[in-house]
Amino acid sequence: MLSHPDYTLREFVAAIDGFRPDLILTEARMDHPGPIEGSVDGGVEQSLVYAYGTLTNVPVTAVDWFENDLLDKVRAESAKEPAALKKKVAPLNRQYDRVFRTASFFDLQSSKTQNLVRKIYTTYEQGGSTLSLKRHQKICENITAQLGLLHDKKVVIVFGLDHKYYIEDCVRKLGAKVATADSFLDPQKIKTFVFPEPLKEQTITNISTAGKYLQQELARGKYKGAMKAQLQAKLESFPDWIQAVSSF
Repeated sequence: MLSHPDYTLREFVAAIDGFRPDLILTEARMDHPGPIEGSVDGGVEQSLVYAYGTLTNVPVTAVDWFENDLLDKVRAESAKEPAALKKKVAPLNRQYDRVFRTASFFDLQSSKTQNLVRKIYTTYEQGGSTLSLKRHQKICENITAQLGLLHDKKVVIVFGLDHKYYIEDCVRKLGAKVATADSFLDPQKIKTFVFPEPLKEQTITNISTAGKYLQQELARGKYKGAMKAQLQAKLESFPDWIQAVSSF
């Protein structure tokens, strides 16, 4: 998000704010919710999501699911993939990489992009990969539990692009109406969207606190294997996030 030319923090916040949600379901683990652990286990943008919820009095509920050894399991599963499967999915992954790096915010949300992602994951699943499907099923269960408590409410679900297709399929099966980004968000208004100062300040506080927490947890040996390596690299991005939020 920090390096994408057409999907910046401005688009991210403008989309959430433009929808005027009654509830936000977000990509933080249910057993590690909140802006601090959420920004460690999930994306650093969770600091912003929770700050927005606090300042607008919109409840934010964690609905993600994965185990600490997920990355190790994914790598082990990937190592066992047949050569034929890797060859089959390679052009789809290259296409996805181009879209992810260059498509506009609205194109990233489009059904065309979702169909591409769905095709990639379906291909992996047909080849015997199961870990992503298991996670998606758990996320769908968590979302179902929340949406079952709501009637005629506007809900924003904040997850990465790889999860969007499955989540939309999930909520459609529940009878929910899925709004397209262009149905409630004016591209021209995005350009003039002002990042509220209190939101900026709270987000920076959350990111700073999350960074210190992560550093502390790494030092005491909480994380192992691939997750430890990923979080060590992630820690280096926290100053960039603070700078990006400060610049808006």
